[in-house]
Amino acid sequence: MEDVQDLRTRFLQRSARIILLSSPSTSRHLSSQSVELQHSRSSLTSSAANNVCAACGSLLLPGWTVSTRSATQTAVAKPQTTAQKKIRRKILSRKCSSCHRVSRQTAEIKKDVRSLTRQPQISSRLNEKPVRDELPADAAQEKSTKLSSKKRARARKDREGLQSLLDRSAQNKSSLGLSLMDFMRRP
Repeated sequence: MEDVQDLRTRFLQRSARIILLSSPSTSRHLSSQSVELQHSRSSLTSSAANNVCAACGSLLLPGWTVSTRSATQTAVAKPQTTAQKKIRRKILSRKCSSCHRVSRQTAEIKKDVRSLTRQPQISSRLNEKPVRDELPADAAQEKSTKLSSKKRARARKDREGLQSLLDRSAQNKSSLGLSLMDFMRRP
């Protein structure tokens, strides 16, 4: 059987969500009461307490009642050994739109294991000497084929372009017909 305190907090949270639009002040009061019940029961911060503003008790709905911003921070921790470790932290800042309180949550970001395994491979490749191609004739032949293909593409463009179509149509017109200049002459 569930504890009576759990039932009360769940009831307060649900009712606060239901009446959020119709009565925001009552919703804030109910959600703050549910957070107080949770804190009196356990010292651990629950996910429901993270969704409620600690100052005014309003529900924190991203994009509607709260503006969210995240940033990363790198701090240098000096343990007793001489090696320094860089600790990366992600900071999530939430600003309540009703009371403008900013609450911050930090979480440590672990180093990516994949990047650690790739680094030795890169350094080993840097130590190797580059191998030169001993076939300069093939390179020259490839270069000439590239140039000839470019020339063919340019010729194709000239054949099929708009200007070439206009030129062809002008040649096909017969010049035997009358023009405007023929009518403009005075007798």
